[in-house]
Amino acid sequence: MNANESVDRYSEYFADANAMLEALEGQQAALTGTEAIRAWWASVEVCEDRFSRLKSYVFRRRMPAGYREALRELEQRRVRLPWIPRIELVAWMQNLREFPNLVVLEVDCYHRARDGSVEITRILAMDGAGDVLLDQRLRPAQADTNQASCYGGLAADGLVNALTAPQIWPALLAALAGKYVVAADVESCQIQLMLTAKRHRLAVPALVGQSILPLCRAYFPAGRCDERDSRQGDSSQDLAALCARIGFPLPAHPIQTALDRASGLLLLLQAMSEGFPYHAPPVNSPEGLKSDSD
Repeated sequence: MNANESVDRYSEYFADANAMLEALEGQQAALTGTEAIRAWWASVEVCEDRFSRLKSYVFRRRMPAGYREALRELEQRRVRLPWIPRIELVAWMQNLREFPNLVVLEVDCYHRARDGSVEITRILAMDGAGDVLLDQRLRPAQADTNQASCYGGLAADGLVNALTAPQIWPALLAALAGKYVVAADVESCQIQLMLTAKRHRLAVPALVGQSILPLCRAYFPAGRCDERDSRQGDSSQDLAALCARIGFPLPAHPIQTALDRASGLLLLLQAMSEGFPYHAPPVNSPEGLKSDSD
């Protein structure tokens, strides 16, 4: 192939890749919803194929520096394309919201100053429509009146008249029976329930369900939420950053409660099931979602 033919072929590949990229750039302003996302990723796959073919041709033919610079500029535009969630995650969230037995579970915990041990002070279960199935405060077995709860701002002396774990346990088991449980961290909830059950010699609830935060992190890549609100290993901080991303900021600690987090989780499920992109307007809060400030 002579030099002119190489340039013609390069121009053909470049024009093809550039046209695909311009089409994607033109879609980004109003891109939302599952069908638009599905079409977006189909176009991205075609664009990637065109770009790969162009890049391979430039380096295989050892095109001059000017051609390589044009390729770099094209690649920079490709990198600046907006983040769009994978359609598989959107479909997963849609299916999850269809579960008739879906329950969102959150707990508030009391940390004793004396030894750092943790006790549950509030258990909340909410169904997929935002209706509260169970909301019970628990009296700590050994309360330290000088120590406030880590979550919820519940002072120990404010729990003196709360029910004990044995008193609320039958209602808890009934609320979780046959349910698919989602929580920011299901494993952490399971551990706290197990410790409480063993402390009071009660039946241990077996949670069947899913921790949502790993899926949320996959949906909203690193850098798409405010890192000031996110601390690795702290599920409540991760959840706060994600809720802020969709326009539903949670109250700050220590006044943030289990009800706030459960409502935030439900809104995250809704937003992701609707294909919420980072530049879209906030989702509307479903009717029935409640807050302790209401």
